[in-house]
Amino acid sequence: ALVPNLVSCGAAAATLEVANRVPQTVQLYREQAACLGALRRSAGEFYVDVHRFPMELARAAVLAGMVDATLAGCPSLTVITGRGMHSEGGEPVLRPELFRWLRETLQLEAQLVGVGGSTEL
Repeated sequence: ALVPNLVSCGAAAATLEVANRVPQTVQLYREQAACLGALRRSAGEFYVDVHRFPMELARAAVLAGMVDATLAGCPSLTVITGRGMHSEGGEPVLRPELFRWLRETLQLEAQLVGVGGSTEL
């Protein structure tokens, strides 16, 4: 049996996103969340760790995290993006792109926090 990984989930998420099927993209992420281990809750706060995720899958994880945090009455979500150490050239890719997507596309308040790779919603 094939085991989904970040590459296969990312490719599926990209295909769904291009087809403007965002709910299905989030569902794909939710189905694989246990394997991917991105969403976690600690002391009443929600965290989504998307470092090493392809962009489309990272966006789906953030959307799922926002829904879960909202339903739990949590006022914020911390998105851990990493510092870009595994990106080409060692420069962050996820953090600036997710920040732009949150602010410009979704028109949400987002803050870059810490020196590491975190964004808080």
